[in-house]
Amino acid sequence: MTHSLWKNSSFKTGSTRYPRLEGTRTVDVAIVGAGITGVTAAYLLRKEGKRVALLDQGNVLDGQTALTTAHLTEVLDTRFYQLIEDFGLESAFLIAESGRAAIDFIEKTARQIGEVSEFERVPGVLYSETRAGLTEVMRECEAANELSIECEKLKHVDLPFKTAGGIRFGSQAQFNPLRYLRGLLDEIAGEDCLIFENSRVVDFKDGEPCHVTTSDGDVIAKRVIAATHTPALNRFFLHSKVAAYRTYALAKKVLAGQDPVHGLFWDNEDPYHYIRSQQIDGQRYILIGGEDHKVGTETNTLKRMRALEDYAQDRFGDYPTEYHWSGQILESLDGLPYIGRNALSSNISVATGFSGNGMTLGTVAAMILSDWILDRENRWADIFSATRVNPAISLSEFVMENKDFPIHMITDRIKPPDVSSADQIDSGEGKIMKVEGRKLAVYRDAMGELHPFSAICPHLGCLVQWNNAESSWDCPCHGSRFDTDGKVLNGPARSDLKPAKLPNKESDKKAA
Repeated sequence: MTHSLWKNSSFKTGSTRYPRLEGTRTVDVAIVGAGITGVTAAYLLRKEGKRVALLDQGNVLDGQTALTTAHLTEVLDTRFYQLIEDFGLESAFLIAESGRAAIDFIEKTARQIGEVSEFERVPGVLYSETRAGLTEVMRECEAANELSIECEKLKHVDLPFKTAGGIRFGSQAQFNPLRYLRGLLDEIAGEDCLIFENSRVVDFKDGEPCHVTTSDGDVIAKRVIAATHTPALNRFFLHSKVAAYRTYALAKKVLAGQDPVHGLFWDNEDPYHYIRSQQIDGQRYILIGGEDHKVGTETNTLKRMRALEDYAQDRFGDYPTEYHWSGQILESLDGLPYIGRNALSSNISVATGFSGNGMTLGTVAAMILSDWILDRENRWADIFSATRVNPAISLSEFVMENKDFPIHMITDRIKPPDVSSADQIDSGEGKIMKVEGRKLAVYRDAMGELHPFSAICPHLGCLVQWNNAESSWDCPCHGSRFDTDGKVLNGPARSDLKPAKLPNKESDKKAA
Protein backbone atom coordinates (compact mmCIF):
# COMPACT_ATOMS: atom_id res chain seq x y z
CA MET A 1 0.00 0.00 0.00
CA THR A 2 1.15 3.56 -0.68
CA HIS A 3 0.96 6.32 1.89
CA SER A 4 1.43 10.07 1.49
CA LEU A 5 3.73 12.12 3.71
CA TRP A 6 0.82 14.41 4.56
CA LYS A 7 -1.51 11.57 5.52
CA ASN A 8 0.18 10.60 8.76
CA SER A 9 -1.24 10.69 12.26
CA SER A 10 -0.49 14.40 12.68
CA PHE A 11 -3.34 15.28 10.33
CA LYS A 12 -5.82 12.48 11.12
CA THR A 13 -6.75 12.03 7.47
CA GLY A 14 -8.83 8.98 6.67
CA SER A 15 -11.01 9.58 9.74
CA THR A 16 -14.47 11.10 9.69
CA ARG A 17 -14.89 14.54 11.21
CA TYR A 18 -18.09 15.62 9.50
CA PRO A 19 -21.49 13.94 8.94
CA ARG A 20 -22.88 12.30 5.82
CA LEU A 21 -25.48 14.37 3.98
CA GLU A 22 -29.00 13.17 4.73
CA GLY A 23 -32.25 14.82 3.75
CA THR A 24 -32.42 18.13 1.90
CA ARG A 25 -30.45 21.29 2.63
CA THR A 26 -30.88 24.71 1.03
CA VAL A 27 -27.89 27.05 0.69
CA ASP A 28 -26.56 29.86 -1.49
CA VAL A 29 -23.69 27.80 -2.91
CA ALA A 30 -23.04 24.07 -3.12
CA ILE A 31 -19.38 23.10 -3.53
CA VAL A 32 -18.63 19.54 -4.60
CA GLY A 33 -15.09 18.47 -3.72
CA ALA A 34 -13.30 19.37 -0.49
CA GLY A 35 -9.75 19.79 -1.77
CA ILE A 36 -7.67 22.92 -2.31
CA THR A 37 -10.20 24.55 -4.65
CA GLY A 38 -13.35 23.62 -2.77
CA VAL A 39 -12.13 24.50 0.71
CA THR A 40 -10.57 27.79 -0.43
CA ALA A 41 -13.73 28.78 -2.31
CA ALA A 42 -15.86 27.95 0.74
CA TYR A 43 -13.57 30.10 2.89
CA LEU A 44 -13.78 33.07 0.51
CA LEU A 45 -17.55 32.83 0.12
CA ARG A 46 -18.21 32.51 3.86
CA LYS A 47 -16.15 35.67 4.41
CA GLU A 48 -18.60 37.39 2.05
CA GLY A 49 -21.65 36.14 3.96
CA LYS A 50 -22.73 33.33 1.66
CA ARG A 51 -24.28 30.17 3.12
CA VAL A 52 -22.30 27.22 1.79
CA ALA A 53 -22.56 23.43 1.65
CA LEU A 54 -19.25 21.63 1.04
CA LEU A 55 -19.50 17.96 0.02
CA ASP A 56 -16.91 15.26 -0.54
CA GLN A 57 -17.34 11.67 -1.70
CA GLY A 58 -14.82 10.48 0.92
CA ASN A 59 -13.21 12.03 3.95
CA VAL A 60 -12.41 15.73 3.71
CA LEU A 61 -8.81 16.41 2.60
CA ASP A 62 -8.29 12.72 1.86
CA GLY A 63 -8.31 13.03 -1.94
CA GLN A 64 -5.87 14.40 -4.50
CA THR A 65 -4.87 17.38 -2.34
CA ALA A 66 -3.37 14.90 0.14
CA LEU A 67 -1.29 13.39 -2.69
CA THR A 68 0.51 16.53 -3.84
CA THR A 69 4.16 17.45 -3.29
CA ALA A 70 2.87 20.99 -2.62
CA HIS A 71 5.05 23.19 -4.80
CA LEU A 72 3.73 26.76 -4.87
CA THR A 73 4.99 28.48 -7.99
CA GLU A 74 3.96 30.94 -10.66
CA VAL A 75 6.04 28.86 -13.11
CA LEU A 76 3.69 26.37 -14.76
CA ASP A 77 4.67 23.07 -16.32
CA THR A 78 3.81 24.72 -19.64
CA ARG A 79 6.84 26.86 -20.47
CA PHE A 80 6.55 30.65 -20.50
CA TYR A 81 7.83 30.79 -24.07
CA GLN A 82 5.04 28.39 -25.07
CA LEU A 83 2.43 30.49 -23.25
CA ILE A 84 3.64 33.62 -25.06
CA GLU A 85 3.53 31.82 -28.41
CA ASP A 86 0.08 30.31 -27.81
CA PHE A 87 -1.70 33.10 -25.94
CA GLY A 88 0.30 36.29 -26.51
CA LEU A 89 2.46 38.38 -24.21
CA GLU A 90 -0.39 40.09 -22.34
CA SER A 91 -2.23 36.86 -21.54
CA ALA A 92 0.98 35.11 -20.52
CA PHE A 93 1.66 38.00 -18.13
CA LEU A 94 -1.80 37.58 -16.57
CA ILE A 95 -1.29 33.83 -16.22
CA ALA A 96 1.92 34.39 -14.25
CA GLU A 97 0.26 37.19 -12.28
CA SER A 98 -2.52 34.85 -11.15
CA GLY A 99 0.03 32.40 -9.77
CA ARG A 100 1.82 35.11 -7.81
CA ALA A 101 -1.51 36.32 -6.42
CA ALA A 102 -2.40 32.78 -5.31
CA ILE A 103 0.89 32.38 -3.43
CA ASP A 104 0.44 35.79 -1.79
CA PHE A 105 -3.11 34.82 -0.79
CA ILE A 106 -1.97 31.57 0.84
CA GLU A 107 0.78 33.37 2.75
CA LYS A 108 -1.53 36.13 3.96
CA THR A 109 -4.37 33.77 4.87
CA ALA A 110 -2.14 31.36 6.79
CA ARG A 111 -0.95 34.28 8.91
CA GLN A 112 -4.47 35.64 9.44
CA ILE A 113 -5.86 32.37 10.73
CA GLY A 114 -2.74 31.68 12.79
CA GLU A 115 -2.28 28.28 11.19
CA VAL A 116 1.13 26.63 11.40
CA SER A 117 1.30 25.51 7.78
CA GLU A 118 5.09 25.61 7.43
CA PHE A 119 4.71 28.24 4.69
CA GLU A 120 8.13 29.30 3.46
CA ARG A 121 9.34 31.50 0.62
CA VAL A 122 11.96 29.64 -1.40
CA PRO A 123 13.50 29.95 -4.88
CA GLY A 124 12.31 27.83 -7.77
CA VAL A 125 14.92 26.30 -10.09
CA LEU A 126 14.49 24.74 -13.52
CA TYR A 127 17.63 22.80 -14.40
CA SER A 128 19.10 20.37 -16.90
CA GLU A 129 21.40 17.45 -16.16
CA THR A 130 22.77 17.60 -19.71
CA ARG A 131 24.31 20.40 -21.76
CA ALA A 132 21.98 19.49 -24.62
CA GLY A 133 19.00 20.45 -22.45
CA LEU A 134 20.34 23.87 -21.48
CA THR A 135 19.13 25.60 -24.65
CA GLU A 136 15.50 25.11 -23.69
CA VAL A 137 16.17 26.14 -20.10
CA MET A 138 17.83 29.40 -21.13
CA ARG A 139 15.04 30.10 -23.60
CA GLU A 140 12.61 29.88 -20.68
CA CYS A 141 14.59 32.49 -18.74
CA GLU A 142 14.47 34.88 -21.67
CA ALA A 143 10.70 34.43 -21.92
CA ALA A 144 10.33 35.04 -18.18
CA ASN A 145 12.27 38.28 -18.52
CA GLU A 146 9.86 39.36 -21.26
CA LEU A 147 7.10 38.95 -18.67
CA SER A 148 9.02 40.97 -16.04
CA ILE A 149 9.55 37.83 -13.94
CA GLU A 150 12.74 37.65 -11.88
CA CYS A 151 14.96 35.00 -13.49
CA GLU A 152 18.67 34.36 -12.96
CA LYS A 153 20.86 32.08 -15.07
CA LEU A 154 22.88 29.59 -13.02
CA LYS A 155 26.10 27.82 -13.89
CA HIS A 156 25.86 25.90 -10.61
CA VAL A 157 22.59 24.49 -9.25
CA ASP A 158 22.47 24.00 -5.49
CA LEU A 159 21.79 20.27 -5.52
CA PRO A 160 23.98 17.43 -4.23
CA PHE A 161 24.45 15.92 -7.69
CA LYS A 162 25.90 17.06 -10.99
CA THR A 163 23.87 19.29 -13.32
CA ALA A 164 24.74 21.25 -16.45
CA GLY A 165 23.13 24.46 -15.17
CA GLY A 166 19.74 26.04 -14.68
CA ILE A 167 17.68 29.15 -14.03
CA ARG A 168 16.42 30.56 -10.75
CA PHE A 169 13.04 32.17 -10.05
CA GLY A 170 12.83 34.16 -6.83
CA SER A 171 10.07 34.22 -4.21
CA GLN A 172 8.27 30.97 -4.92
CA ALA A 173 6.98 29.01 -1.92
CA GLN A 174 6.24 25.71 -0.21
CA PHE A 175 3.86 24.72 2.58
CA ASN A 176 2.05 21.91 4.34
CA PRO A 177 -1.25 21.77 2.43
CA LEU A 178 -3.32 19.76 4.90
CA ARG A 179 -2.44 21.86 7.92
CA TYR A 180 -3.26 24.99 5.93
CA LEU A 181 -6.62 23.67 4.75
CA ARG A 182 -7.50 22.27 8.17
CA GLY A 183 -7.05 25.81 9.43
CA LEU A 184 -9.46 27.15 6.79
CA LEU A 185 -12.06 24.49 7.65
CA ASP A 186 -11.84 25.25 11.35
CA GLU A 187 -12.44 28.93 10.56
CA ILE A 188 -15.63 28.40 8.57
CA ALA A 189 -17.33 25.21 9.81
CA GLY A 190 -20.71 25.94 11.40
CA GLU A 191 -24.38 26.59 10.68
CA ASP A 192 -23.57 28.70 7.62
CA CYS A 193 -20.91 26.37 6.25
CA LEU A 194 -22.24 22.83 6.24
CA ILE A 195 -19.54 20.23 5.62
CA PHE A 196 -20.47 16.69 4.59
CA GLU A 197 -18.17 13.71 4.15
CA ASN A 198 -18.78 10.33 2.48
CA SER A 199 -21.48 11.95 0.35
CA ARG A 200 -20.88 11.00 -3.26
CA VAL A 201 -22.72 13.18 -5.76
CA VAL A 202 -24.64 11.11 -8.29
CA ASP A 203 -26.35 13.88 -10.23
CA PHE A 204 -26.23 17.61 -10.96
CA LYS A 205 -29.20 19.56 -12.28
CA ASP A 206 -28.69 23.09 -13.50
CA GLY A 207 -31.47 25.58 -12.96
CA GLU A 208 -32.84 28.29 -10.72
CA PRO A 209 -32.20 26.79 -8.24
CA CYS A 210 -29.72 23.98 -8.95
CA HIS A 211 -30.06 20.51 -7.45
CA VAL A 212 -27.16 18.37 -6.28
CA THR A 213 -28.13 14.78 -5.50
CA THR A 214 -26.18 12.30 -3.39
CA SER A 215 -27.08 8.73 -2.48
CA ASP A 216 -28.67 9.86 0.81
CA GLY A 217 -29.65 13.50 0.37
CA ASP A 218 -29.91 16.62 -1.76
CA VAL A 219 -28.63 20.17 -1.75
CA ILE A 220 -30.62 22.99 -3.34
CA ALA A 221 -28.43 25.96 -4.22
CA LYS A 222 -28.46 29.11 -6.31
CA ARG A 223 -25.08 28.16 -7.76
CA VAL A 224 -22.79 25.14 -7.78
CA ILE A 225 -19.02 24.76 -7.95
CA ALA A 226 -17.81 21.34 -9.14
CA ALA A 227 -14.29 21.19 -7.71
CA THR A 228 -13.88 17.42 -7.85
CA HIS A 229 -10.53 17.43 -9.69
CA THR A 230 -12.06 15.04 -12.21
CA PRO A 231 -15.11 16.52 -13.96
CA ALA A 232 -18.33 14.54 -13.61
CA LEU A 233 -20.87 16.87 -15.19
CA ASN A 234 -21.26 15.46 -18.68
CA ARG A 235 -20.20 12.38 -20.56
CA PHE A 236 -18.22 13.88 -23.41
CA PHE A 237 -17.38 17.59 -23.51
CA LEU A 238 -14.97 18.29 -20.68
CA HIS A 239 -13.64 14.74 -20.37
CA SER A 240 -12.41 14.86 -23.95
CA LYS A 241 -10.38 17.99 -23.16
CA VAL A 242 -8.35 16.53 -20.28
CA ALA A 243 -6.05 13.51 -20.06
CA ALA A 244 -5.43 11.66 -16.79
CA TYR A 245 -1.88 10.82 -15.73
CA ARG A 246 -0.45 9.05 -12.68
CA THR A 247 2.52 10.71 -11.01
CA TYR A 248 4.67 9.12 -8.32
CA ALA A 249 6.29 10.59 -5.22
CA LEU A 250 8.37 9.58 -2.23
CA ALA A 251 9.67 11.20 0.94
CA LYS A 252 13.14 10.41 2.30
CA LYS A 253 13.99 11.04 5.93
CA VAL A 254 16.93 13.40 6.44
CA LEU A 255 19.31 13.11 9.38
CA ALA A 256 19.10 15.80 12.06
CA GLY A 257 20.86 19.01 11.09
CA GLN A 258 21.05 18.15 7.38
CA ASP A 259 19.16 19.93 4.59
CA PRO A 260 20.47 18.89 1.18
CA VAL A 261 17.69 20.72 -0.68
CA HIS A 262 16.56 24.33 -0.24
CA GLY A 263 14.04 25.43 -2.83
CA LEU A 264 11.77 23.95 -5.48
CA PHE A 265 13.62 22.10 -8.24
CA TRP A 266 12.37 20.54 -11.47
CA ASP A 267 14.22 19.27 -14.53
CA ASN A 268 13.46 19.12 -18.24
CA GLU A 269 14.15 15.42 -18.75
CA ASP A 270 11.72 12.81 -20.05
CA PRO A 271 10.39 11.51 -17.75
CA TYR A 272 10.85 14.64 -15.70
CA HIS A 273 11.38 14.90 -11.90
CA TYR A 274 10.70 17.48 -9.22
CA ILE A 275 12.33 17.91 -5.82
CA ARG A 276 11.93 19.89 -2.61
CA SER A 277 12.26 19.42 1.15
CA GLN A 278 9.74 19.73 3.99
CA GLN A 279 10.01 19.86 7.76
CA ILE A 280 7.16 18.36 9.77
CA ASP A 281 7.13 18.23 13.56
CA GLY A 282 10.88 18.72 13.70
CA GLN A 283 11.73 16.09 11.08
CA ARG A 284 12.95 17.08 7.61
CA TYR A 285 12.19 15.08 4.48
CA ILE A 286 13.28 15.24 0.85
CA LEU A 287 10.25 15.01 -1.46
CA ILE A 288 10.90 13.65 -4.95
CA GLY A 289 8.30 13.09 -7.66
CA GLY A 290 7.96 12.16 -11.32
CA GLU A 291 7.80 9.11 -13.63
CA ASP A 292 4.39 10.19 -14.98
CA HIS A 293 2.35 8.05 -17.36
CA LYS A 294 -1.20 7.99 -18.69
CA VAL A 295 -3.64 6.21 -16.39
CA GLY A 296 -4.22 2.56 -17.27
CA THR A 297 -1.48 2.37 -19.91
CA GLU A 298 1.36 1.07 -17.73
CA THR A 299 1.16 -2.69 -17.24
CA ASN A 300 3.57 -2.66 -14.29
CA THR A 301 3.09 0.46 -12.20
CA LEU A 302 5.43 -0.86 -9.52
CA LYS A 303 8.19 -0.41 -12.11
CA ARG A 304 7.55 3.34 -12.08
CA MET A 305 7.79 3.50 -8.30
CA ARG A 306 11.04 1.52 -8.36
CA ALA A 307 12.44 3.79 -11.08
CA LEU A 308 11.73 6.81 -8.87
CA GLU A 309 13.44 5.12 -5.94
CA ASP A 310 16.47 4.36 -8.12
CA TYR A 311 16.56 7.99 -9.31
CA ALA A 312 16.40 9.24 -5.71
CA GLN A 313 19.11 6.88 -4.46
CA ASP A 314 21.45 7.71 -7.34
CA ARG A 315 21.23 11.43 -6.52
CA PHE A 316 20.74 11.55 -2.75
CA GLY A 317 22.29 8.34 -1.47
CA ASP A 318 20.87 6.07 1.17
CA TYR A 319 18.50 8.35 3.08
CA PRO A 320 15.68 5.98 4.09
CA THR A 321 12.38 6.23 2.21
CA GLU A 322 9.62 6.74 4.78
CA TYR A 323 6.67 7.35 2.44
CA HIS A 324 5.82 6.67 -1.16
CA TRP A 325 2.59 7.38 -3.01
CA SER A 326 0.97 8.29 -6.31
CA GLY A 327 -1.47 10.96 -7.39
CA GLN A 328 -3.61 11.79 -10.39
CA ILE A 329 -2.88 14.75 -12.68
CA LEU A 330 -5.27 16.04 -15.34
CA GLU A 331 -3.54 17.61 -18.32
CA SER A 332 -5.54 20.06 -20.45
CA LEU A 333 -5.21 20.48 -24.20
CA ASP A 334 -3.37 23.81 -23.99
CA GLY A 335 -1.62 23.56 -20.62
CA LEU A 336 -4.07 25.80 -18.73
CA PRO A 337 -6.87 24.69 -16.40
CA TYR A 338 -10.55 24.95 -17.25
CA ILE A 339 -12.13 27.29 -14.72
CA GLY A 340 -15.57 28.86 -14.93
CA ARG A 341 -19.12 28.18 -16.02
CA ASN A 342 -19.61 24.66 -17.32
CA ALA A 343 -20.63 24.27 -20.97
CA LEU A 344 -24.41 24.11 -21.40
CA SER A 345 -24.94 25.29 -17.80
CA SER A 346 -26.03 28.62 -16.40
CA ASN A 347 -25.33 28.22 -12.70
CA ILE A 348 -22.80 25.37 -12.46
CA SER A 349 -19.07 26.04 -12.68
CA VAL A 350 -16.05 23.75 -12.88
CA ALA A 351 -12.34 23.71 -12.07
CA THR A 352 -10.13 21.01 -13.57
CA GLY A 353 -7.02 20.36 -15.65
CA PHE A 354 -4.41 21.85 -13.30
CA SER A 355 -1.65 19.93 -15.11
CA GLY A 356 0.58 19.30 -12.10
CA ASN A 357 0.23 22.77 -10.57
CA GLY A 358 -2.77 22.02 -8.38
CA MET A 359 -1.87 23.93 -5.23
CA THR A 360 -1.28 27.20 -7.07
CA LEU A 361 -3.90 26.89 -9.80
CA GLY A 362 -6.45 25.35 -7.42
CA THR A 363 -6.19 28.53 -5.37
CA VAL A 364 -6.48 30.64 -8.53
CA ALA A 365 -9.62 28.66 -9.38
CA ALA A 366 -11.16 29.38 -5.98
CA MET A 367 -10.49 33.10 -6.41
CA ILE A 368 -12.03 33.16 -9.90
CA LEU A 369 -15.08 31.07 -8.97
CA SER A 370 -15.83 32.99 -5.78
CA ASP A 371 -15.81 36.19 -7.87
CA TRP A 372 -18.19 34.46 -10.31
CA ILE A 373 -20.55 33.61 -7.43
CA LEU A 374 -20.35 37.19 -6.17
CA ASP A 375 -20.86 38.65 -9.69
CA ARG A 376 -17.51 40.39 -9.60
CA GLU A 377 -15.12 41.01 -12.45
CA ASN A 378 -11.98 38.88 -12.42
CA ARG A 379 -9.06 39.79 -14.66
CA TRP A 380 -8.01 36.13 -15.13
CA ALA A 381 -11.44 34.61 -15.79
CA ASP A 382 -11.40 34.80 -19.59
CA ILE A 383 -7.94 33.27 -19.91
CA PHE A 384 -8.91 30.18 -17.92
CA SER A 385 -12.52 29.98 -19.14
CA ALA A 386 -13.88 26.42 -19.13
CA THR A 387 -15.57 27.04 -22.49
CA ARG A 388 -12.59 28.62 -24.26
CA VAL A 389 -11.59 27.45 -27.73
CA ASN A 390 -8.10 27.89 -29.12
CA PRO A 391 -8.20 26.47 -32.66
CA ALA A 392 -4.43 26.80 -33.14
CA ILE A 393 -3.85 24.36 -30.28
CA SER A 394 -6.96 22.37 -29.65
CA LEU A 395 -7.41 20.31 -32.82
CA SER A 396 -4.05 18.54 -32.89
CA GLU A 397 -3.91 18.15 -29.11
CA PHE A 398 -7.52 16.94 -29.03
CA VAL A 399 -6.72 14.22 -31.55
CA MET A 400 -3.55 13.14 -29.73
CA GLU A 401 -5.08 12.99 -26.26
CA ASN A 402 -8.26 11.22 -27.38
CA LYS A 403 -6.77 8.62 -29.72
CA ASP A 404 -6.55 6.19 -26.77
CA PHE A 405 -10.33 6.06 -26.41
CA PRO A 406 -11.22 4.33 -29.71
CA ILE A 407 -8.00 2.27 -29.62
CA HIS A 408 -8.74 0.81 -26.19
CA MET A 409 -12.44 0.36 -26.97
CA ILE A 410 -11.45 -2.01 -29.79
CA THR A 411 -8.11 -3.59 -28.91
CA ASP A 412 -8.82 -4.31 -25.22
CA ARG A 413 -11.85 -6.34 -26.26
CA ILE A 414 -10.01 -8.52 -28.76
CA LYS A 415 -6.76 -9.08 -26.88
CA PRO A 416 -6.57 -12.26 -24.80
CA PRO A 417 -7.34 -12.13 -21.05
CA ASP A 418 -4.53 -12.07 -18.50
CA VAL A 419 -5.40 -15.52 -17.16
CA SER A 420 -7.63 -18.40 -18.18
CA SER A 421 -8.42 -19.58 -14.66
CA ALA A 422 -8.80 -18.08 -11.18
CA ASP A 423 -6.12 -20.37 -9.80
CA GLN A 424 -3.61 -18.32 -11.81
CA ILE A 425 -4.38 -15.24 -9.65
CA ASP A 426 -2.17 -14.86 -6.59
CA SER A 427 -3.25 -13.24 -3.32
CA GLY A 428 -3.09 -9.44 -3.54
CA GLU A 429 -3.28 -9.57 -7.34
CA GLY A 430 -5.86 -8.55 -9.93
CA LYS A 431 -6.27 -10.07 -13.39
CA ILE A 432 -8.64 -9.89 -16.34
CA MET A 433 -10.50 -13.18 -16.96
CA LYS A 434 -12.95 -14.16 -19.66
CA VAL A 435 -16.00 -15.95 -18.32
CA GLU A 436 -18.90 -17.00 -20.56
CA GLY A 437 -17.86 -14.46 -23.18
CA ARG A 438 -17.52 -11.55 -20.72
CA LYS A 439 -14.30 -10.00 -19.48
CA LEU A 440 -14.20 -9.74 -15.71
CA ALA A 441 -11.86 -7.88 -13.38
CA VAL A 442 -11.00 -10.39 -10.66
CA TYR A 443 -9.05 -9.64 -7.49
CA ARG A 444 -7.90 -12.19 -4.91
CA ASP A 445 -7.52 -10.81 -1.38
CA ALA A 446 -5.05 -11.84 1.32
CA MET A 447 -7.47 -14.50 2.61
CA GLY A 448 -7.71 -16.05 -0.84
CA GLU A 449 -11.25 -14.85 -1.53
CA LEU A 450 -12.06 -13.74 -5.10
CA HIS A 451 -13.71 -10.40 -5.88
CA PRO A 452 -15.10 -10.44 -9.43
CA PHE A 453 -16.52 -7.40 -11.24
CA SER A 454 -17.38 -6.50 -14.78
CA ALA A 455 -14.22 -5.14 -16.41
CA ILE A 456 -16.28 -2.49 -18.22
CA CYS A 457 -15.78 1.04 -16.90
CA PRO A 458 -19.26 2.52 -16.29
CA HIS A 459 -18.18 5.88 -17.69
CA LEU A 460 -17.94 5.18 -21.42
CA GLY A 461 -17.39 1.44 -21.63
CA CYS A 462 -13.63 0.93 -21.87
CA LEU A 463 -12.04 -2.02 -20.06
CA VAL A 464 -10.16 -1.39 -16.81
CA GLN A 465 -6.59 -2.54 -16.17
CA TRP A 466 -4.91 -3.66 -12.93
CA ASN A 467 -2.61 -1.17 -11.14
CA ASN A 468 -0.20 -3.30 -9.10
CA ALA A 469 1.43 -0.38 -7.27
CA GLU A 470 -1.84 0.78 -5.73
CA SER A 471 -4.07 -2.29 -5.97
CA SER A 472 -6.71 -0.57 -8.06
CA TRP A 473 -8.55 -1.04 -11.34
CA ASP A 474 -7.72 1.86 -13.71
CA CYS A 475 -9.44 2.89 -16.94
CA PRO A 476 -7.02 3.87 -19.74
CA CYS A 477 -9.58 5.97 -21.61
CA HIS A 478 -10.49 8.80 -19.23
CA GLY A 479 -8.71 7.94 -15.99
CA SER A 480 -11.47 6.53 -13.78
CA ARG A 481 -10.14 4.32 -10.99
CA PHE A 482 -11.80 1.75 -8.73
CA ASP A 483 -10.69 -0.05 -5.57
CA THR A 484 -10.63 -3.81 -5.07
CA ASP A 485 -14.28 -3.70 -3.98
CA GLY A 486 -15.18 -1.98 -7.26
CA LYS A 487 -15.84 1.39 -5.59
CA VAL A 488 -14.99 4.60 -7.47
CA LEU A 489 -11.68 6.16 -6.42
CA ASN A 490 -11.39 8.72 -9.23
CA GLY A 491 -13.98 9.93 -11.74
CA PRO A 492 -15.23 10.74 -14.27
CA ALA A 493 -17.13 7.49 -13.56
CA ARG A 494 -19.97 8.19 -11.15
CA SER A 495 -20.96 4.58 -10.45
CA ASP A 496 -18.98 1.58 -9.22
CA LEU A 497 -17.90 -1.46 -11.22
CA LYS A 498 -20.78 -3.92 -11.52
CA PRO A 499 -20.40 -7.03 -9.34
CA ALA A 500 -20.13 -10.28 -11.28
CA LYS A 501 -20.31 -13.98 -10.49
CA LEU A 502 -17.79 -16.67 -11.23
CA PRO A 503 -18.80 -20.27 -11.98
CA ASN A 504 -18.72 -22.38 -8.81
CA LYS A 505 -15.62 -24.23 -9.95
CA GLU A 506 -13.76 -20.87 -10.12
CA SER A 507 -15.18 -19.11 -7.08
CA ASP A 508 -14.35 -22.06 -4.84
CA LYS A 509 -10.68 -21.99 -5.74
CA LYS A 510 -8.27 -20.64 -3.14
CA ALA A 511 -4.74 -19.41 -3.60
CA ALA A 512 -2.23 -22.15 -2.97
